[in-house]
Amino acid sequence: MIEKEKATLIELIETGKKTLTELIERGTKTLTEQSETTAKKKAALVQVVGMDKERKTSTEVIRHDNETVFDQSAKMKKDKETLNECIVKEKNTLLDFLEKEKVKLTKLIREGEINLTKQAEIIDKKRLTLGQFTGKVEQTLNEQAACVENMKETFTESIRKEKETLFHHTKKEFDILAEQAAWTKKENETLTALIYKEKEKLITYAERIEQVKDDWVKSVKQVEGKLSENAAKMEKETETLINQTLRIEKVKDSWVELVIKK
Repeated sequence: MIEKEKATLIELIETGKKTLTELIERGTKTLTEQSETTAKKKAALVQVVGMDKERKTSTEVIRHDNETVFDQSAKMKKDKETLNECIVKEKNTLLDFLEKEKVKLTKLIREGEINLTKQAEIIDKKRLTLGQFTGKVEQTLNEQAACVENMKETFTESIRKEKETLFHHTKKEFDILAEQAAWTKKENETLTALIYKEKEKLITYAERIEQVKDDWVKSVKQVEGKLSENAAKMEKETETLINQTLRIEKVKDSWVELVIKK
């Protein structure tokens, strides 16, 4: 839309310049022709009067010559008035054309200012939207980071409690088994088998805890990686929007400068 208005404005200015040049050339040509015609008539009149004066010396001839000179002077005066009227007419035509072109240019400039104002409002809205979007993204990332940190703390505390529970349970079981072994050697094999079985359970339980720990660590790392990717993507999109806004601002400044120059 702006490019089209610019082309129309340039075309109108060029048309005005061309028409003004043609009018000036036409007026100059008319004045030159009128001046040449007047000079020729004056020279012919002088020549005729001189020749008549050489041939005739009577009072009647002199009177006739005076009347001829008077008539020629009146005609020259009339031609001069006609020329002045032509000049005034051309001048008025030129002034009317310039006034119309001035009105057209003023209208186009106002329309351009209105369009630039609308573009500025759109840019401000986009800038506000971008700021709000960026704020929401930062808030979301902070909340997710806090959630991950909370999960880490919860997981660490859970592991610590499980270790304490396992330690106390194991210690208690071994104490009981030791007492039972001391009480009777007869049940030694049975107690040994029971101890081995409990040991296997404890090892399995410990392995399961380690597996759960590994799964939690892996899950946390995946969440962190995804958050990093989302943050990088949002940063790239934010940078793209900022670059587009800067380009629009540059175009706006160029148009404002162009309108001011025009």
